[in-house]
Parts: sequence; C-alpha cells; structure tokens
Amino acid sequence: MNHEWIDLSHLISSSTLVYPGDPNLEITNRAGHQKDGFHMDVIKTAMHVGTHLDSPYHFIEKGFGIEEIPLPNVIGYANVIHVEIKNGVLNTEDIINAYSLLENQYPILLLNSKHGLLFNQEAYFTNCPSFEPSFFEFVMNHQIHTIGLDLPTIKYQGESPIQAHLDFLGQEITIIEGLNRLEDLHSEVFFAGLPLKIKGLDGSMIRAVAKNLN
Repeated sequence: MNHEWIDLSHLISSSTLVYPGDPNLEITNRAGHQKDGFHMDVIKTAMHVGTHLDSPYHFIEKGFGIEEIPLPNVIGYANVIHVEIKNGVLNTEDIINAYSLLENQYPILLLNSKHGLLFNQEAYFTNCPSFEPSFFEFVMNHQIHTIGLDLPTIKYQGESPIQAHLDFLGQEITIIEGLNRLEDLHSEVFFAGLPLKIKGLDGSMIRAVAKNLN
C-alpha cells in the first residue's frame, strides 16, 4: 500500500483567477540578490484564493478568527466521498448513501465532485454546484466538524453562499474550499490542512495534504 503524501492544494500565482469581486493576488518584489544580497517578496491578497478555509468570522460578526480554529478540525483521520453532480446539485441522498457504506466514520469529511478539475477557469465559479439544505442537517446529525470541498464556495440550491456559510460557520463547522486531487484519495485518509496563525483573520490559504489509509 502506498502511503505517500498527496498534495491537495492548487498552485496559485498572480495570474490565478479569484472569486468574482475579490481582489487579485499581487506579488511585489522588494529586494533582490544582486542589489541587496537577498530576495524578498511582498504578497497582497484576500485569504480566499485557491485552497483555503473559512473561519466563523468570515460570516459571523462575533465568530472567532483563524487563530482559534481547533487543530482537530484541520488535522486527523478523514473520510472521502465521491459524489456525482446532478443538474448542478450534490444531492444529500447520494451523500448519505455513500457515507453509510463507510467502514469507519470520521468527523472530517471531504467531498469529491470533480468540479476542482475546472480550477482557474471561469466555469469554476459560474458553474459551481450547490447543495440541498438537508446537507446541513446531515452534517449536524453525524457530528461532522469539518467539510472539505473541491468547490470555490458552499451554497444551497437557488441561493447565494450566505445562508450556507451562516449555517455551517454558525455551528463552528470548519469549511475548507478549493481542494485539489480528491479523486486520488481513498475512502479513509489522514488529512492535514493547517491555516496560518494570524490574529483575527476571516480565513486562510492552506497547504492541504493527505495519505490514503485503505
């Protein structure tokens, strides 16, 4: 069995497409080897570019920032479910059926829809699939504390992303968006996706990785 780490993060640069309305990522050189004897860049960005997580403060005014994300939410054993997009929706019944077949059930759940294959294309945002509101009930009933998606955002069918974020972040459920290569994962993995430790931020770009366990 191959237990090598699989990199689940998208490579990003100043040319990476960002969520519509968000500022572009900017990288500015401030020092160079020839002139200064060392190299240093400055990065200007929102924290929701590429593979990232949302803290409750992203949508909840009194929610905590990324420095208070519980470590068990971002590192530990996780399940991976492969779900087909049907008419632009990830159906809760399909998720429940796949989840019920798992031999072990963990509080970190990663959902592979293959939508991540569209990363850095306009369709990644414009054709982003949605969930049924019953998905939130499923997550609560199974005490899942982290949801990882290969989508740019989480939203309910026919709605903006606001209500879904209010529901999940309001219950301090960590949302990880923009994952990559979930199709390479088995149903049980060891997952890590640690945020930066910067006080009060509403989110953080992360380097997410996993090892297959079965």
